[in-house]
Amino acid sequence: MPSFSLDLVEHHGLTHVIDKGLGPRGWEDVLEVAGDHISIVKLGWGTSFVTQNLERKLQVLRDKPVVFGGTLFEAVYAKDKLEEYKRWLTELGLTHVEISDGTVDIPRERKLELIADFARDFTVLS
Repeated sequence: MPSFSLDLVEHHGLTHVIDKGLGPRGWEDVLEVAGDHISIVKLGWGTSFVTQNLERKLQVLRDKPVVFGGTLFEAVYAKDKLEEYKRWLTELGLTHVEISDGTVDIPRERKLELIADFARDFTVLS
């Protein structure tokens, strides 16, 4: 760090970082450089579903809340696999879930029901 100050305003919020498919070693580097400034890591879209070394990646990210992208949730919803998805998130040790409706149409009342249901076991981002 420089020996001078820029008198930057202190940040009071969450920094939500999106992952587009970095591997575990890439995340080790990101966390080493910027980990103190990252509040939540989102594995975007459906990348978590096709990541071959997902457990290793989650191990690297273990000190940060991790959430899978909302598009994956929408695919799960469309295929009526909500209970299986909950079990998978729990097995992976995840505490957060994103519930979105940007790709698949989910009626507002149904989305609110889903948020309430998932909120029993997870922190819901929507």
